Amino acid sequence: MNLLKREEEVDAVVTWDDQKKINAFGKLTGKHGELKDDLANKQKEFAAMEDASDDLLAIIDDDELVNVKVGEVFVAMTQDEATERLDQLRDALTDEMESLKTTISSMEGEMKELKSQLYAKFGRSINLEVS
Repeated sequence: MNLLKREEEVDAVVTWDDQKKINAFGKLTGKHGELKDDLANKQKEFAAMEDASDDLLAIIDDDELVNVKVGEVFVAMTQDEATERLDQLRDALTDEMESLKTTISSMEGEMKELKSQLYAKFGRSINLEVS
């Protein structure tokens, strides 16, 4: 832990508004991390769907039934039905990922604004870097 030199310290009083900004930044940081994790999981899920789509294309016999997991059970579907179902799931997942990216970007803007306000007042006396 690095301690500030005496001349680097800022002698500023923390007001109620400052405390609300610090708390808001902390909440945003936590939520931001959760959403980034959710996005990473959805991207992995999307990659798995791409692999499943490639596997469906590799099936030579169009009349062959394939097992598709729907919830907790597997359902036998034709290749066309499975491809259509997979396309629907991929489209829905793409929409979810875009929504998450938009929310994350918005949060990053809010965090940047709060960070600049707090650093302007407290200088290096406050640490708002995410580790």
